[in-house]
Formats: sequence, structure tokens, C-alpha cells
Amino acid sequence: PINFNILTYQKNKRKLSILDKFKFFPITKITIPESATKIEDYVFNGFTSLEEVVIPPTIKLIGNNAFSNCSSLTHIEIPSSVTSIGDFAFSGCPLIEKIEIASSEVSFGCNIFSDSRSIILVSNKMTKIFHNLFEGCSFLTHITIPSSITSIEKSAFKKCMLLEEIKIPSSVRSIGQSAFKQCSLLTEIKIPSSIKSIGKSAFKKCTKLKQAIIPSSLVTIEKSIFQDCSSVEKIKLPSYSTSIGDFAFSGCSLITEIEIPSTVKTIGESSFSNCPLLNKISIYSNNVKIGKKAFKDCAIVLLYDEMSLIPSNIFKDCSSLTHISIPSSVTSIEDHSFDGCSMLTQIIIPSLV
Repeated sequence: PINFNILTYQKNKRKLSILDKFKFFPITKITIPESATKIEDYVFNGFTSLEEVVIPPTIKLIGNNAFSNCSSLTHIEIPSSVTSIGDFAFSGCPLIEKIEIASSEVSFGCNIFSDSRSIILVSNKMTKIFHNLFEGCSFLTHITIPSSITSIEKSAFKKCMLLEEIKIPSSVRSIGQSAFKQCSLLTEIKIPSSIKSIGKSAFKKCTKLKQAIIPSSLVTIEKSIFQDCSSVEKIKLPSYSTSIGDFAFSGCSLITEIEIPSTVKTIGESSFSNCPLLNKISIYSNNVKIGKKAFKDCAIVLLYDEMSLIPSNIFKDCSSLTHISIPSSVTSIEDHSFDGCSMLTQIIIPSLV
């Protein structure tokens, strides 16, 4: 194997460039000189034999597509000097398995590691998975997240269509908006009790996900958090939840029952809509504001025996509801509670109402 430098260096601009004619040489290793501060766009694009690249601590910028389509590259070390990595910098590198990032503050472009399949992320200083970092990695099946990570940011793993498994370390405190959205093969994810916040649509359209067990540390269930997770069979809400966002569990078509803790004050619009098998709803609070169409398209409903109030709009437009038995504890049915229930043929109203 050839192991040598074939670099040209522009002294005045301190930029690294390379002669395109060397692209088709069987070069397996390239060491970038310390005189360079930037790796230009497309500079190593298409070096298909390249297995290893040594980036010196003088490099600050890695350009767009700088190492794209280096299909033999297996390992990359990003020194702490690097402050910016451009779009698609390592795309088309399916054999990359280990990524070491020394800096805690790097500006990442989009689709940097698209086409990578199994990644071990190594970093002692990196504290967050930056937004969009692995978005669109359509071949990624597994990733190991280091214990230094405290935050998974917006869209970090969005559209990782083949991601089957991910372990979130207990060091993580927050998961950002759409972080795992459309990870359509993700079957299980264990959310540690260290999590304090999960953003909107975080697991939306994870269609193979079986369970949605939310840690007790989470107080607010954000909008669309598990929307269209059509394989979810069980949902367990934290006992201290205070609100359930709009469309939070809409389209979870296999769930059959749900318990709403007494601490919940707000159930958002369409939060459990399009759940046709949902037939038991236990609401332990008498002081809850329920949004429109919260249970639209649910099936036969059994309510908690100690409820005293049927809130307004709770079953509005629940067109699949055919009959319902209201508990004897109920004393009031508010306005529009069953408005638009076009298939409702039987309702048993207790004498105390």
C-alpha cells in the first residue's frame, strides 16, 4: 500500500488543496501538514482507497464534502482545534465505525455522516449530540453514545431509517425536538430517569416502536411526542405529569387503555385521536382541561369509577364510539362532551347527573 503525502499548500491563504489527478491512486493514508488551517471543499472527495487520514491540531475548518465518498475510510479523529465541519463532509463513507471528536464546541453542517452504518462516538469533552448531526444517516443501524453527553439536540437522529437500537446514557438530561423522528425501524428505546425534557415530535413516526414508557422525571409531555407510532401497544405516563400536548399519542393505533394521573391539568387537542382500539380511559383528575377531539376515533369507552365530571369536548367527533357507560360517581356532563358522536347508539346516564 502507498503511504505518503501528495499535498499542495498555498502559503498565503493557508488552505489545503490537492491535485485531482491523484484521486485514482491507491492511496491508503494521508497526513495533512501542520502548516494548513483549512481543508477545502471536495479536497479528498472520491479517494476510494483512503483508509486513514491524520488531521493536525492546526486545522480549524473542514469544508463541504471534504472526505465524501472515501468508501474505505474506517476511523476519523477530529482535533480540538476544529470549529466547523461542512455539509456532507464524510458522506458516502459507509465503513466509518469510530468517530473521535476532541472539541466540545463544533459547528456541524447537514448530513455529515450520511451512509455510515455503525458508529461508536468517542469524546471526553463533547457534551451534546449537535442538531442534525446524524440526520439522514439512512444506513446507520447502531450507535454508541459516550457518557459525557448531556443533551441530544434537535433532529440529531432524524430519518435514520435503519436505526434499530440506541442506548441513551444516564448522563443525558434532554432530548430535543424531532431527535428520533422517522426512525422507522427503531423497536425499543430506554429513556433514563435522568431525562428532564423531551422536545416536540421527538419520536414521531417511529412506526416499529413497541412501548412508550416515559420516566417519572418528565413533567410535560410535549406536542406530537409519539404521534403515529403505530406499533406502540403500551403507554405509561409519569405519575407527576401536568400536561399532555396536542397530538401527543395520536395515531398510536394499537393502544387499548390509558391512565391519566391526577396531576394532569391539560390534555391537548387530538392527543389520543386515531387510536381505534383505545377502549379504556382512566382519568383520575376532576380538574382537567381537555382539548377538542382529544379522543376522536376511540372505541368503546370505560371510564374511571370515581370521576365526578365529564369535561367539555372530551369525546367530540369520536365517530367510532357506539356506546358508553358513565360511572355512577359522575354528577355533571359539560357542554359538547359527545358532540359529533354520530355512531353513538347507547349511553347510560347515572341518576346523580
